[in-house]
Amino acid sequence: MSWREGGPGRARSRALLTGLALSVASLFATVLLVELGVRWLAPQDLEFFDSGRFFEPDAGPFARFAPHSVGNYAGVPVSINTIGFRDREVAVPKPPGVLRVLAIGDSVTFGFGVHLGETWVKQLETRVRARLPGRLVEVVNGGMGATGLDYYLHVLQTRAAQLEPDLVLVGLVLNDIMNYDAPLPADWNTVPTLGRLHQTLATRSHAYVLGYARVKSALYRSGWLDINTTHANSLLAVAPASDLQPPAWIVSLRLLEALVAEARARRLPLVLVVFPMEMQLDARVAALYREELGLRVSTDVLDAAPQRRLAEFARAHAVPVIDLLSSFRASRGAGLYYRNPWVSMDWVHPSPAGHRVAGDEIFRRLLELGSLQAAGSRSPPRTLTWSLAGW
Repeated sequence: MSWREGGPGRARSRALLTGLALSVASLFATVLLVELGVRWLAPQDLEFFDSGRFFEPDAGPFARFAPHSVGNYAGVPVSINTIGFRDREVAVPKPPGVLRVLAIGDSVTFGFGVHLGETWVKQLETRVRARLPGRLVEVVNGGMGATGLDYYLHVLQTRAAQLEPDLVLVGLVLNDIMNYDAPLPADWNTVPTLGRLHQTLATRSHAYVLGYARVKSALYRSGWLDINTTHANSLLAVAPASDLQPPAWIVSLRLLEALVAEARARRLPLVLVVFPMEMQLDARVAALYREELGLRVSTDVLDAAPQRRLAEFARAHAVPVIDLLSSFRASRGAGLYYRNPWVSMDWVHPSPAGHRVAGDEIFRRLLELGSLQAAGSRSPPRTLTWSLAGW
């Protein structure tokens, strides 16, 4: 036997490499067959998780929607207007006679998973227009997902002069109560390689999209993933007492104070609108989240403790506040929170029915808080005034 033949050791190595190559090829073929099968039998919405196409960099730490971007996101069509909002075109500068309300908020105000016309912003617009027939009324949607109080302040600072609103509504969700000074907890989206891999698969692979949410839900239900850890930052307002909450409230209330001060400096009436989380609706729903997802919530979550704290802040700063918890509880059998095949439980985002309840209650409470006056159906729009308590 010559040295070129390599002997038994070389033969074993060659057999091992051949086996490994066949295993990889078999795995690749299996994955390919699964992908083709899903595409044929159960095609998925590859745009569902893809929000990246709607964004462009903005000055500072905040993102900005790319004007005129269009596509589907979270199962619904989304289009961004010239000024970078999810809304119809908004004239700048504001035309004479227009009564303009600016709604600032996160994905709830943006309308995650619902059509633009179904958002609480446009539900409110419809009601105000019906109240003031013939008047030029706009409720502008300034919401953006994955944002918080610091972004709301940014919008007020950078957009108020441009839009000239007559009233500002801040859609405040309880997951806005967080420590904005602390670094975000690490997850796979904060690891560049894993984040890019997830985004690539979520926008390219039907099989991945089909399995992603289902596997994730199964991991939560089995305890392999702890939702109290992965969502710790966004659950602070309803979580059991811990050392994380005092700094979160301090920083959040400080940002709210800055929002109020900015609005007053610009002589803009501002109203806080507080959206509840689903586990606050009743004991049955709270128990469902505990049993299904292992969610740990405060013993006083049903006593509206976070809402009371925000109401105390509002009283101390003479700011009107609209708390939606009571109206959501009164309508809790109507499926008020978002559900679809990919999102089986969502404690933050309202469904179209939830947005309708919010629009109704916000309109009713705005009428109570002040007066929306019209001196005759054809009188000049400037006679319409928002006279709100504390302003």
